[in-house]
Order: sequence, then structure tokens, then C-alpha cells
Amino acid sequence: AETGWIGWKGLASSSVLEPVALLYQKTGKQKYLDFAEHIVQLWNKPNKLTPTGIRLVEEALNETPLWEMSGAPKAYEMMSCFEGLCELYRITGNHDYLKASQQLIQSIIRDEIMLVGSGSLAEIWCNGKMRQNDPMYQGLETCVTVTWMKYLYQMLRLTGESKYADQLEISLYNALLASQTPNGEWWSYYTGLMGERVPSHLQFPDVVMSCCVANGPRAMLLSPSWALMTSADGIAVNLYAPMHGKLQSPDNQSFTLDMSTRYPVTGKVEATLSIPRKERFSIHLRIPGWSRNTVITINGRRYQQKAVPGTYATLERVWSDQDKIEISFDMTSYVVDAPSGVPDAAIQRGPVVLAFDSRLVPFRHGVDVPPMYRYSFMKNKDRSIDVTLVENPPVKEIWMTFQVPVTDEAGMRHELPMCDYASAGNSWKEGNLFRVWIPQPFDFRHLYINNLGWRI
Repeated sequence: AETGWIGWKGLASSSVLEPVALLYQKTGKQKYLDFAEHIVQLWNKPNKLTPTGIRLVEEALNETPLWEMSGAPKAYEMMSCFEGLCELYRITGNHDYLKASQQLIQSIIRDEIMLVGSGSLAEIWCNGKMRQNDPMYQGLETCVTVTWMKYLYQMLRLTGESKYADQLEISLYNALLASQTPNGEWWSYYTGLMGERVPSHLQFPDVVMSCCVANGPRAMLLSPSWALMTSADGIAVNLYAPMHGKLQSPDNQSFTLDMSTRYPVTGKVEATLSIPRKERFSIHLRIPGWSRNTVITINGRRYQQKAVPGTYATLERVWSDQDKIEISFDMTSYVVDAPSGVPDAAIQRGPVVLAFDSRLVPFRHGVDVPPMYRYSFMKNKDRSIDVTLVENPPVKEIWMTFQVPVTDEAGMRHELPMCDYASAGNSWKEGNLFRVWIPQPFDFRHLYINNLGWRI
């Protein structure tokens, strides 16, 4: 805990905790457990890098703001340390380790994670939730997105709480996908909420790599692990996507779950079981917190219990071969106000955040088309907004395009195209501008802001 660059106060070197704990789990060799516990003990001891130690467990339990913790507020490495603490809890059963991990992740959600499912400013925690609508210098490092998802997966495994899968889904469909180049060969170092997409620089020329390019695929490869999970009484379905899932029942039957869907383009999901013999067990379907009205049918018959947002709907029954589950999620879009209180707003449809893109709404110096001067999102009393999915979008590189109603200063209704955040700016070319948080009202002359002097 006293090695590495002085600015990180030993935080980066301490993040080796997780692989050390895993080595003990795999080998049973006491030296690895001793080393893991030694690392945690060092967090409370002064050293040449910090007069207090980094005090991760104590300050997490005390809900110290992340940017004020004794250790450096380096986002990626701090979460890596707590991933290791989760593994050490599995070994030792020390409840303080679990409680500290739970408290830290709640602090991150409360103070740092932005609308698209990531955080950080120049790689550190920064009270980012309150600052996310401002022009950001080096915002949303890809390594932070990846480690955030890995930390969420740890907490999902430990607690079984669906809120962590909700966060994983938002990160997957927004921050993570937005940071990957269309051909899948490269990643961004930073992925802001306005400006341009910029590929990561070549951080290590000898291996043709950067840290974010190395880490990005890890979150993609993590997705199958949390998409479908098993429990003592059955399985949990956390991700809705086209898939062929191979699973094990409580009676050790091998069976498959085949899912057909366009989700999150639409809210319709169809899943079919293939199982050798009948068996009673539970299928826990994640009901996202944003889906206020979810309809579930089993073999055409409606599931009678209420599907409560932010929980699992438990379908316990005797399952037979070719049983079919159909789900209809509520894909209503909502206008979200900026947490800072300034009159900026964004739009979220299901797990997907929308953005303006200069290929759909070009940058304008004048305001003659449409003819009025200022525009605002045309929201309903419950803050919903009636966006329309465009089935044949004009820009083929864009995954989802929507027509969004706005009103001008005379009260006249117009429609403007917006796209999913992951597609916004995905030509990765200079001049392809995008923006998530939109002033209310907004002026076309100031719709886009490019804050990319850093070019990294």
C-alpha cells in the first residue's frame, strides 16, 4: 500500500487484492489468504505516501464522499480494491467487508454514476452526478465503465438484488457500447456526454494497446455471466437479448432457454424452454425499475401477480418442454431533469439514453429552419414524452432513431430526430457532434459544444 505513484497513495497497487483472493480460492494455499489480509490491514497504516493510510473500509462504512476519502479518488482502482474485498468476504465471512462494499456502491450510484451508466472526470471521482450536464474534460474513462460493471456483477452475485442488474443494463447499452468503435477493433479512452467520439491514443506502442482498449472487451465478455444466472430454486433472467442459454435445473437437468427479441428497440420478448422432463422450479424475471407496466404470459395465459418494477417476478411452476414465456415491457420515454438543478434535460427510453447527433440535426449558424428561435421538449404532465421509433432510419450506422416532439416559443409543435447514445457520434470523425443534456429551452446555434482540446 506504499508503492506506485505518490498521487494514488498506494490505491493502484492495492487493487491486486482480487486476483490474490482468487488464487487462494483456486489453490487453498494459505500464503495467498495471508497476503490478501495483509493488503487490507495496510489500508489503516500510515506510510510514505499517506500519513493516515487509505482507510477504504472505514471510510466506505462512514459514507465519506468519494472525492474526500483518505486514499486517492482514482475511480477504477478504488472499485478494483472493493472487488477484491468482495472475494475476501466470500472466503472469510467478515461482514464488514460486505457492508463496506455495499455502502461504497450505493455512494457511487448516489454521487457519481451519470445517466449513461459510468462516471469519472480525468479518471477520478468528482461528484459527477451533479456535474454531468457541464462540458467535461476527459469524462467517463472506459476503464471506469468496465470496472463499474465488474463491481456491479460482484454485488449482484452476493445479494441477488435486481437493482444491480438494472445498472449493468444501463451501462451496457450506453456507456460501454458508446466507447467501442463500430468495427469492434478499438475503444475510446474517454466517452463524454457531448462533443465527438475520439479513439484512444496508443498508450503502449510496443504491444499496440492502451489500458482502455485492453479493458473494454472484459465487460463485453462479462455479459453472458450475468445475463442468465442460477439459484438454489431455479434461474434468474437478467438480460433480454437474442440468446441460446444452456442451464442446469435444481434437479441437475440440462436445459436451454432460447430468447427472441429486438429489445431494447422494442419491449417484446419471447423465451422458449427446451427441457427433457417436467420439473418444478422458479424462473425469476428481472423487471427493470423503469418498466412501470409489464405484462407476462406463460403459454398464452397472463401471469396474475403484479410485476413490480425494480424486482424479480418469480414464475414458480412445473415446467415442460416448449413452454413459452412472453414479456411486454413498458418502453415509455421520460424527460429527466439535470440533477444539478440547472434547466437542462435528457430523454431516457427504457434503458437507453437519447442524444442529438449532427448527422440527424446538423449544426446551424442560423435559425430559419424551423422558423422559431427556441425549443423545449414537449413532455406530458407525468414527464413522459411521446417519442416515435423510426423503423427505417436515415443514417444506417445509427442503431435507433426516434422522432421527438418539441415546442417552439410560440407553442407550435415540431419533431426532431434523436438517436440512442451508443450510436451518437459513431462515425468517429471530426465534426460529428452529439449531445445528451439539452438546455430547456435550447437554441440551434448552441445545440452542440465541442470540448475536445485534450484529444486523447
